[in-house]
Amino acid sequence: MTAKQKWTHEDDELLRETVLEYTGNGDPKSAAFKTAAAKLNRSAAACSNRWFHLNKEQDVQKKDIHLSDIIAFLEEFPKLLKENEELKNIQAELSEQNEFLKSQLEEKRSKYEASLEQHEEMTMLFEEASNLFDGEIKRVVH
Repeated sequence: MTAKQKWTHEDDELLRETVLEYTGNGDPKSAAFKTAAAKLNRSAAACSNRWFHLNKEQDVQKKDIHLSDIIAFLEEFPKLLKENEELKNIQAELSEQNEFLKSQLEEKRSKYEASLEQHEEMTMLFEEASNLFDGEIKRVVH
């Protein structure tokens, strides 16, 4: 193809598929442009320029907002505000519950640690008693 030959829909699709495949695999766009250039008999620079041109067109189309969309949004806006306020109230309630549960957890953790400490002390006492008892039995037997 010559530099002045127009891009076809098929060319655009091949370029798009190649770039998306490469970037989806984590490869750089420059590698995709080289591959597409070889397939399309164009330069990597031409593929790069076309890619950015296509994406620029899409960005412009995405920004094309219609008056009917704005009116629909504004009609829904009071409902959205009410929902937002309800969600804020729910969030506040959940935050309170979370704080309560955190305090309960800390209380239970403290009780657990105290119980664990008592258990360790009792275990040591039983071991000492067992050692003393074993010593008494050995003295009696001998």
